[in-house]
Amino acid sequence: MLSGKSLDSGADARPQMVADKQGNIFLAYAFFKDANWNAQINTTRSNDGGKTFTPPVSLVNDGSSQRFPSVLIKPDESIFISWIDKRLVAAAKQGGGKRLGGSIAYSFSRDGGKTFEPERIANEANCECCRIGGSLDPQGNAVVVYRAIFSDGIRDQASQVISTTGADPIRKVADDNWKTDACPHHGPSIAVSESGKFHVA
Repeated sequence: MLSGKSLDSGADARPQMVADKQGNIFLAYAFFKDANWNAQINTTRSNDGGKTFTPPVSLVNDGSSQRFPSVLIKPDESIFISWIDKRLVAAAKQGGGKRLGGSIAYSFSRDGGKTFEPERIANEANCECCRIGGSLDPQGNAVVVYRAIFSDGIRDQASQVISTTGADPIRKVADDNWKTDACPHHGPSIAVSESGKFHVA
């Protein structure tokens, strides 16, 4: 580790790993860049079944904070990754404004994680300290679930289907109406059945 940096090792910040049918492994994890919980997501790959890995590289070039990567490998062996991104929060702060939470960002890789498409934002307002749950629907699209921030500061669970063409509308999972300007560090999990039913916990 470099001086002043530490692994993001909270219970919701688990490293993410997927492998293809050829045994190639892709790994993503986050580390803190400073004492203010600003983090960077690094990725690394192995082409020999995990015996050796490539030097870690930053997932994105943006200098704001990125945390809680969630990784899926699709049936065509492309990689989907989503994470909590703070670039909109950083931009608002630079302009003298304020935004709550973070954003759900995502990208795809079609070469085993060597390169990723330009990142996109699925939801501009979500809890900044809760992990993202992920699964695939019967069509092979990514399905994510997370704690979104709705109007009036309500922080409830929401899901979205994300395909290569973009993100579907946000769907609220339950009307818990949990209103607080705080984060419980406890994200949701999701499984999708063969019939397309979402099961969220």
